[in-house]
Amino acid sequence: MPETCVCGTVILTINFFLEHGRTFYFKINSVPIYMKGSNIIPVSILPELGQNKTHVQFLLKSAKDANMNMLRVWGGGVYESDVFYKAADELGLLIWQDFMFACSMYPVDQDFLKNVADEVNHQVRRLQHHPSVVVWAASNENEAALRQNWYGTKSNFSLYKSDFKKLYVDTIKNMVLSVDRTRPFLTSSPTNGVDSEREGYIAEDPQSHFYGDVHFYNYLTNGLSQPLYPISRFVSEYGYQSLPSVQTLLTATNDSNHLGILDNFLRHRQHHAYGYVEMDLQIGYQFKLPDYESPNFNQAYTFYSQIVQAMSVKTSTEKFRRWRGNVNDIGEGLTMGALYWQLNDVWVAPSWSSIDFKQNWKMLHYFAKRFFAPVIISNELSVTDNLHSYVVSDLMKPIQNVTLTLTVYGWNSTTSIYSETVKATILPGSSRKIGSIDLKSFLTEKWCGVDPFCNCFVYYTLTDRENNPLAPDNFFFPTAIKNANLIAPKLKTSVRQIDRIGKEFEILIETDVIALFVWLETTNVQGRFSDNGFLQVTTKRTVTFFPLRTVLIGDLENALVVTNLLDSKFL
Repeated sequence: MPETCVCGTVILTINFFLEHGRTFYFKINSVPIYMKGSNIIPVSILPELGQNKTHVQFLLKSAKDANMNMLRVWGGGVYESDVFYKAADELGLLIWQDFMFACSMYPVDQDFLKNVADEVNHQVRRLQHHPSVVVWAASNENEAALRQNWYGTKSNFSLYKSDFKKLYVDTIKNMVLSVDRTRPFLTSSPTNGVDSEREGYIAEDPQSHFYGDVHFYNYLTNGLSQPLYPISRFVSEYGYQSLPSVQTLLTATNDSNHLGILDNFLRHRQHHAYGYVEMDLQIGYQFKLPDYESPNFNQAYTFYSQIVQAMSVKTSTEKFRRWRGNVNDIGEGLTMGALYWQLNDVWVAPSWSSIDFKQNWKMLHYFAKRFFAPVIISNELSVTDNLHSYVVSDLMKPIQNVTLTLTVYGWNSTTSIYSETVKATILPGSSRKIGSIDLKSFLTEKWCGVDPFCNCFVYYTLTDRENNPLAPDNFFFPTAIKNANLIAPKLKTSVRQIDRIGKEFEILIETDVIALFVWLETTNVQGRFSDNGFLQVTTKRTVTFFPLRTVLIGDLENALVVTNLLDSKFL
């Protein structure tokens, strides 16, 4: 049995009364666990291919490798195969299992309810022996849809509320509890949980920050604006769209002229209303795109879309993690879960995924590996431009004598302008503020010139008493990248084979100045990197490449492409 298997654990959902609201979290073997992960849509749009063991293992192992501990099987998809749940058991991934009812009002005639009861009975009996399954949820967004009148049901609210209870309470909940009383049950997601039950299963505000879980999407406001994101108990959906890489797009068409967002090819594949308009907005907040007629526009748009997706989900997730164990004056906080939308794709298209249809990690997935790490550095900028630094730990033991190092860099050099340290002890399962600076005054004093927000940025590291890293490095940009006084770096790479069989390689990246969003790709050689999409502040940095299949070093060298934000092909 793998050491990470959750077999035999006791799983409880705990709800305590507070002055304002209740808590919502999972407790495993008496330990509160912060849930970090994603929502998974069908492994394949063709159910028979959803049982492909290699593909299932790749997706779930990718989630595990990105420090996730939970996946939500979304109610708008399918019940996954036995292969899926067995793999989750073995990898120690926890599964939030929706029943397949989503974003709709359903009939409640006796034949339909009998069919539902049979379906639920079958699925619960099939899945209940999997220790990975930790919660049942009857529907996706249907409580919110009814209360907020998504489908014009307001005029017959009492009827639809009665139907809701017949389907999700009298039928699904009763059937689940008749078969399995070992797991908690939710009638919907988002929901206020036991408080929704108290209100007759349709809460006045199913998206309340004080109860249960929430889903959050806002594509119009700057995704890097920290105040945008809710301070909630548990955030089970949130995210942004991006395009898959040009390399992936060209597996669906052999005509590069199809890669423009106004071309019918990509317009047809955008199934989210106003999707490109919203991507345009998010990109525009951070970057200056080339003219649409420029030969560089398509590549720049694709690359920038992945950056803003990754940075926006990073910003939101770090905020959600920062509120672990903390509560504000009105009772918001105590956040204990962040599951972004979404893990995977069912075809080559723009979507919210962090892994594209061709099994390539997007920039978001590499970012997730960092922002879901057991220990992270997280920053909060106040309305008065005070930059607060937090250390968040999911570890079950304290960390003594840690050193947070704050370094100021100018964009034109890998030599730092200023550095200072703070010593601290980090408690188990905590989020602690350990430093604050008046950002503008601080940067002005550190020789960042008359326009310090455009000339400098802040970089953080966290180390133990032996100077070993405890968390991924982090950074804070005082202004939008389009306003910063950047200099294009000159990047060089070299490759060294580590093992004897061609399954592990070290790649050395060298730069002369700060390099933003350094991105490595391998044309026609599948695999993943130990890190990618990173900010390089040192002249030399190494990453490891793990190909899916054995490859010769010469073939890898020929396939390797390194780019960065200021690569000429994006300008």
